[in-house]
Amino acid sequence: MALYKVTQKQSGGGGGIDYDETEHICGTWVDGSDLYERTFVETDLNPTPSDWVTIATLNGVDKIVSCDGFMICSDGLQLSMGYYVRISWKSNNVRYYCKELSGAIRISYLIFTLRYTKSSS
Repeated sequence: MALYKVTQKQSGGGGGIDYDETEHICGTWVDGSDLYERTFVETDLNPTPSDWVTIATLNGVDKIVSCDGFMICSDGLQLSMGYYVRISWKSNNVRYYCKELSGAIRISYLIFTLRYTKSSS
């Protein structure tokens, strides 16, 4: 049983998913409340390991229900976020934490989508 239903936005011809850096309603959560979605794109990151870095403010969130994404390293390697990068939401701030990468490798792109409910829904 799915916990939420995502409504895909249709785009010209292909009918694919549009990733939008602005907040929008994308479906319905299991309790009937609106499900919101926002994609974050961060570039040229060189984080200090063990430091949480705030990248955005997200107000009114009740619960984060999913976070999907990936990173592209300066050497061209593409990885899911799970091992090297962690995403959190705390005190209205969206933050990331990055484990140390080898040598001079940097994160060229960090791209992730949060889906969440809002307390005012």
